[in-house]
Amino acid sequence: MRLESFDIQGFRSLADVRGIPLRNPTILTGQNDGGKSATLTALGFLLNGQTPTAEDYTFEREDSAKASDTTRADSATVVRRTAEVTVTGQF
Repeated sequence: MRLESFDIQGFRSLADVRGIPLRNPTILTGQNDGGKSATLTALGFLLNGQTPTAEDYTFEREDSAKASDTTRADSATVVRRTAEVTVTGQF
């Protein structure tokens, strides 16, 4: 059985990445802090049974703006971590 591609949701900077293809060879390129190492670590979750730490969960922003009857709206941004990390593979 061969892994053809995989998807990552909720892991570090990879909030929702789908259809990462695996070929022979597979080459990951990109700028610094672009998610290359995170991609390989997430692949380890799928293939080696590793588990993410609390710091691995993606940050989510939630706009909790509440408009009032006036023309002014007060807003605040709530930052929290996603509820789960999911890595799935297509074999």
